[in-house]
Amino acid sequence: MNRLKDLRLALGWNMKKAAEEIGIPYTTYVGYEKGEREPNSEMLIKLADFFGCSIEYLLGRSDKAQPDIETELEDAMQLLRDRADLRAMLHAGARRKPETVQKITELFESMNEG
Repeated sequence: MNRLKDLRLALGWNMKKAAEEIGIPYTTYVGYEKGEREPNSEMLIKLADFFGCSIEYLLGRSDKAQPDIETELEDAMQLLRDRADLRAMLHAGARRKPETVQKITELFESMNEG
């Protein structure tokens, strides 16, 4: 995972500082960066969230650290074209108070965790 090294160096950190900031043991981080260990899916998500990049970038499957906003918008628009239920939810949410939308969002997030 040489991308970890690039991301770490961009922050000006040594490996010990990176491990501390991420909240993982130093030896674990060193293993990831040197390619001696492979992070599981939960750790990949944690690393991507921490460094503000995509999992695809960490894995070397994309050269873009951040997803292209146009691609994300195109994907979202296609979902809305394909799914009437999502369009209805979007329209219903647009007429709600922000705190109500936040509660609905939290409900959906909790359903995804289970």
